[in-house]
Amino acid sequence: MNTELFKGEKLYSSGDFKLCRESYAAINVAIGDNQAVGIIAGYYDEDLTIAYVSEFFLHNLGYSYEEFMEAVAGSLKNVFCGENDGFIRNERLVKIHGSEDVKMLNKEGAPVKIRAYKTDSFDNEGTPLWILSAHIDEMQENMQLVNQVISSGFWSVKCDQHGKPTDVFFSYEFRKMLGYHNILDFPDSLETWQAGVHPGDIEMVDKAFYDAFRDCTDETKYDVEYRMRLADGSYQWFRDKGEVSRCADGTAFHMVGIFVNIDKEKKAAQYTRRADAFHRAYTKANLCEYYVDLKENSFDSMKMEGELAGMFEKNITWDEMIGRFTDTYVVWEDREMMKQFYDRAYIARKLEEGSEEINLECRILMNGNMRWIRNVIIRDSAGDTPRYALGFVSDVTEVKRKEENLKEITNQNRIMNQLIKGTVKLVDCYVACDLERDIYHFYSQNMNDSACKPEGKYCEFVEYMASRFKTVSGNLTLKQAFSVENIRKMLKGPDDIYRFEYCTRDEKQFKSIAISPLAWKEGKAEEVLLMAQDTTEEKLVEI
Repeated sequence: MNTELFKGEKLYSSGDFKLCRESYAAINVAIGDNQAVGIIAGYYDEDLTIAYVSEFFLHNLGYSYEEFMEAVAGSLKNVFCGENDGFIRNERLVKIHGSEDVKMLNKEGAPVKIRAYKTDSFDNEGTPLWILSAHIDEMQENMQLVNQVISSGFWSVKCDQHGKPTDVFFSYEFRKMLGYHNILDFPDSLETWQAGVHPGDIEMVDKAFYDAFRDCTDETKYDVEYRMRLADGSYQWFRDKGEVSRCADGTAFHMVGIFVNIDKEKKAAQYTRRADAFHRAYTKANLCEYYVDLKENSFDSMKMEGELAGMFEKNITWDEMIGRFTDTYVVWEDREMMKQFYDRAYIARKLEEGSEEINLECRILMNGNMRWIRNVIIRDSAGDTPRYALGFVSDVTEVKRKEENLKEITNQNRIMNQLIKGTVKLVDCYVACDLERDIYHFYSQNMNDSACKPEGKYCEFVEYMASRFKTVSGNLTLKQAFSVENIRKMLKGPDDIYRFEYCTRDEKQFKSIAISPLAWKEGKAEEVLLMAQDTTEEKLVEI
């Protein structure tokens, strides 16, 4: 057996064979095209001093030995670039064993992606050495770029002779998506991966993973979606898909897979499903829904109810559809105002004036029955000009019937109604309070002018009142006066009324309040009614 040195590497041959210059050139081309493995080694001193560099390593980066050593100042710390710092920190480098994806700068200053394998050895004096083999793989580099585009990473699993998963490899992109940088942060092991899977998903993922190995027919595929914990402790959604390679007897010996971040798509799909559910619930009573292009005189129907479906044909314009609908279904007395309401120029003008919503109630005849419908037009939030609008037609027949019934009842009790109106004018606001459940409901003559929320927790109502008002007497703070303990103390029986005066902190507005029990249980007030009356004019006259 003969050996010859070629660019720092040994070439072995049997017999008395010699290589000529042309042979060396051809081998050089073959090695260059295949991008052979290069070697770099050095010591664990402070600078991680480089002791040995192979010709292939220098060739891959485009350096001569002298140029390379000058560029990196003889230190491994100046060889790498990018986020992976495991190879440039002494305390981490000594712990690394195995493959890592790293970046090195070539002579032109461009980053080159390299698959590095790190191991340890000794020199002839017994001093510890680190040894790195570096391999440039253009296909792997292209795959890494693809992984970045689609937010994915690569992984592989080797099996023993019985098909049991043993050795695991995670690519740099895989770790990066999870917020890690190297094998020390996220070791190549199944246990590391399984520990990161969301507790609610781990059982499903484990079953799918091992079932894929065990099924010799390859009918069971590993293709799952699950949540994975990131380095910051948060979870994101990923899709994990793998393919098993098998021996002739069906035993698994290798599995490779791709790990894709689908968090945005998953959350968008969840939001869409929820939005659809809310939309279906909110628009359940709608007979029709449509999206109108006011400029192009066109529309898309989003919902069509029963008999009305025939009105929403695609081959007619918005104006034609409204004309057919009005002439076919709207009662004669309401037709003119209906056509005016749905006139595109009228809609555009009202929306341009700033109306958030325009609506009209009218009567239609369907299946021989008169029904009330409510027509609503709202502006599409997209765009600055009111070109697009959303329309809804809902059946409000039952609501109208209840309104008519209420009017009838009110008319039958005019005297009572007048008494109630007269009483209401004397009272500025009412507050119904459930002291047991800590709930209040606020009613005012003009709810729009009130900063107080219509309902909420009673303790929050007390805080709100105490922030704006104070008692006139000064014996108690307003917070003390409104406290549950004080109200129950002052209301000794179900017929008692607790009164006191309060005013704004600048003493420009005065009010008198009366608190009476609404519900009495086990000797104490359970629910009370607060009635406030504005006494500012009287108080100023008195002062």
